[in-house]
Amino acid sequence: ALCGDPKAEFGPIAMNPRGAIGAVVDSIFPYLAEQAAEPAARTSKAPHRLGGGRRLLSFSDSRQEAARVAHDVEYSHDAGLTRALVYAALGRCGADAVTVAELIEELSRDPGLLERAPSAEVRSEVRNTPDFREELATLSIFEELATPLVAARLEGLGLVEVVYPQLPAPPSGLEMDSEVWRVFLPTVLDLLRGRGA
Repeated sequence: ALCGDPKAEFGPIAMNPRGAIGAVVDSIFPYLAEQAAEPAARTSKAPHRLGGGRRLLSFSDSRQEAARVAHDVEYSHDAGLTRALVYAALGRCGADAVTVAELIEELSRDPGLLERAPSAEVRSEVRNTPDFREELATLSIFEELATPLVAARLEGLGLVEVVYPQLPAPPSGLEMDSEVWRVFLPTVLDLLRGRGA
């Protein structure tokens, strides 16, 4: 909504205070104090960087609090960027069902992937290799889809559903109906995925 827009509707937002600073910085910071001639040039150089690559300076009475806020802002931004990259890669795949291998391949081609925090300290000759991009794409997908019960993830938001299409038959000797098995096994797999397995 723009300032002075009579149709603008604002409502209360309930949010964890630790996550609020990251959300505010990600949502508002990119639009603060932009000069008329600069934004297009700045954002074209660093479209995935928070604020188009500008720096944010915050103050705190405590070094520990300042370090925590810096970490929370970076984590929030990186998680949001990862979510956006994975969702965009899924959209580019163009199919209703996408395998993890297809998603890794598509995501590893996205130039925005290298803007993720885990790649920031890596030497450029390593960053530009297909192996590094594939590993970073795999890590990004794992981070986004490994915790199915988190509401802020793609799956928790209802934008993605992780399914297990080729489940094995129940083991011989197990007295379980095949219908019960087809519900039981995905539940166990989701539980294991949520625990990082």
